[in-house]
Amino acid sequence: MLLVGAGALFACLSAWLAPPPAAGADQAEAATIPLGVTVFTSTNTRPDRCYESGAPRAIRHFVSQEIARINERGGLGGRVLGVQFLDDNLDPEKTIANVRQALANKNTIAMIGMSSLARAADVFKAVGEEIGDSGIPFLSDIGLSGAFGKQTNVYSMRISQEDERIPVLTRLLKDLKVARPAFIGIRGNLNSDTLDDGIAETSDAPRLVADHRIALADRRLDAGTLAAAIDDIKRQQADFIVVGAGGRLAADILARLAEESVKVPLFFSFGVNRIFQLAGIVSYPSPVYQLAWDGPPDSFNARLRERILRSNPERLIFGGIRNPSAPGWKTGDCRPDDEEADAVPGVFDTRNLFALSLGTQYADMVALIADSLKTSRPDANPDQLRRHILAELKSSYAVGSGAFRGQFDNWSFRRTSRTASRTPLILHRPAESDVVRLAPTQYVRLRSDELRPIRTLYLDIDLIRLFRIDDNEKSFFAEFYLSMVDDGVSDIEHIEFANAFLDPETKDQPLSVRRIHAGGPSDTYPEALKLYRIAGKFMFEPDFARYPFDTQKFTIEIQPKYGDAPFIIQPPPAKLRDRNVDADGWMWSDQYVGYDEDFIPIIDARTDQKAIVPFYKGSFSWIMQRAATDYYLRVVIPLLFILIVAYLSIFIPRVNFEAIITIQVTALLSAVALYLAIPKVASEAATISDKIFLFDYMAVSLMIGLSIIRVNPWLSKIPGIGAMVAVVHIVALPVIVLAMAAYTLGLALTPEQSFTAVREALLELLGG
Repeated sequence: MLLVGAGALFACLSAWLAPPPAAGADQAEAATIPLGVTVFTSTNTRPDRCYESGAPRAIRHFVSQEIARINERGGLGGRVLGVQFLDDNLDPEKTIANVRQALANKNTIAMIGMSSLARAADVFKAVGEEIGDSGIPFLSDIGLSGAFGKQTNVYSMRISQEDERIPVLTRLLKDLKVARPAFIGIRGNLNSDTLDDGIAETSDAPRLVADHRIALADRRLDAGTLAAAIDDIKRQQADFIVVGAGGRLAADILARLAEESVKVPLFFSFGVNRIFQLAGIVSYPSPVYQLAWDGPPDSFNARLRERILRSNPERLIFGGIRNPSAPGWKTGDCRPDDEEADAVPGVFDTRNLFALSLGTQYADMVALIADSLKTSRPDANPDQLRRHILAELKSSYAVGSGAFRGQFDNWSFRRTSRTASRTPLILHRPAESDVVRLAPTQYVRLRSDELRPIRTLYLDIDLIRLFRIDDNEKSFFAEFYLSMVDDGVSDIEHIEFANAFLDPETKDQPLSVRRIHAGGPSDTYPEALKLYRIAGKFMFEPDFARYPFDTQKFTIEIQPKYGDAPFIIQPPPAKLRDRNVDADGWMWSDQYVGYDEDFIPIIDARTDQKAIVPFYKGSFSWIMQRAATDYYLRVVIPLLFILIVAYLSIFIPRVNFEAIITIQVTALLSAVALYLAIPKVASEAATISDKIFLFDYMAVSLMIGLSIIRVNPWLSKIPGIGAMVAVVHIVALPVIVLAMAAYTLGLALTPEQSFTAVREALLELLGG
């Protein structure tokens, strides 16, 4: 009975320390009109795939989390939001059937997904009229707006090739002063044909001197037709070649161009590194360009990386798992990306990051739907909610008027094409190089829909030391070197450190900036380099849930200081960055460079029109783990001795009850005094340290209670009570304490980390 009571007390404490349920949960359960969102996925079950696709599993994971979060906060106006996942397994007929099933559900307020352009074309051909008539908001994943142009309720979370890719490409051709471009594409391929037609139909683009669309035979390019096309391009003296193909087909074109000694710049839509790898070519004699939507090379999406840091990374591995049964591993068509081909992929594996990005994008669409319905009527029916969502997409989330800040990106949609507005980045692989970087010039959209050029700032931060880290003030001091390429324009005066500490008295950021090299000829420093030594105070956003075994992120954020001098940061490769950081009391764990696109909301006071001004910002982040040795010395080991002394007191003869209870009460008061004496962090939730002390209080209080039961004259008369108390006191109590210790430490540390920290603490306590 006592053991059950102790377990119940332990369970109650654990439940009390857990986060409280959301206030809206009861409202969601009481809702009478359920609402539904349908998500379309495509699990790739083909046995010839080299790697398993983790995107569908990632989509289900993140969308389900978002649905649960919405319902915990009260749902949609008190109504439960449900989700239905429909997978087509790459079968066009099943895709059509899934769409029809979603349309037949009267409670469906939105549909999300469908990425394949070919299957999308089949769907809109078969049920396009039904989709349009339904009025259900359809946030698709289709990259060509022409595929759904007639259905005004269909949007796309992808950018439009017609509105984004082609304008950026033609502007690039113009700025590079290309006079005689040529095109090589795939006949009958919708993406290739759209790209080719778009270049030809753009009025300010140079005229194509050669236009070749090659037919496929057994999923391969006809070698003779390809050779004839390249001969024609050489005869026409083309000075730039646009390749409208990807993957293996693009690799075949690249390999043939190299064989024919063609030395003009090339353009691929995506995947340049993969194309070079498939072609078996290390470098090319001229620059190679591509467009990218997933950020600068050697950078991470800051929001996605933050979500990974706040979660258990081991539970976020969805993609990049090798399919050993694929025949390509024997024929050589499948190639490992890493030296450890059989290793289990990590959370930051390229394919896994792709799955994570898709999952968070789909979750953002669910969150956008919920956000758009905040202003809807509480008693609105599903049809009214659909119209309200579409109205918000046309106004609040339209380009230039507003944007939804999601966990992956900011989302706004173009009014004409109804596709996501996100200007692609231009990457280039310089001549005779194997490194892909941002091109020196990028473009952003203006309110007038014109493309404005911005410069790429090739920049790096080498952190020297972190010191005076204040958990309560949430600040730290940093000293670092900042180096940037001297392009004749960029200077430290154009950079703002967004998270630098703002002095409340001077209203300024007190940073010490010392110029070491101003660029130009030098015997010591590279000529095209500016170097500064900077020291100052910065703010950070700690998460103390696992204090004092926590891992924190210390970031230096960089953004343009002036609106008329925007830039985007390109960092050096991660393998070249210095990892030596001096941080007293902290251990280096990881470092990365993040990017984010933010916006400034503006309202014209004269017309009350709302607008947003986008800008890029970069963040150099260091992941540091707090050294726990000091905590073990000052807290864990003293608490352990307190528990041991209190436990040993039970073996004192019962006639000396006053001595027993005095020792145990003193132990309890000592634990309380120790808690009051140690430094604490300002955290709204209970930390690991708080839980350790609470469990210690519980254990000592339980000892006091058991000691009282042993000498109580009424309870001692119960048959067998003495033996039961002895068993609980001598055997069960240590087991409970060990279970509590394993539970609390297991929240923050692996067994290896716990053992290492305890060993270091004991060695220091014993003098080495």
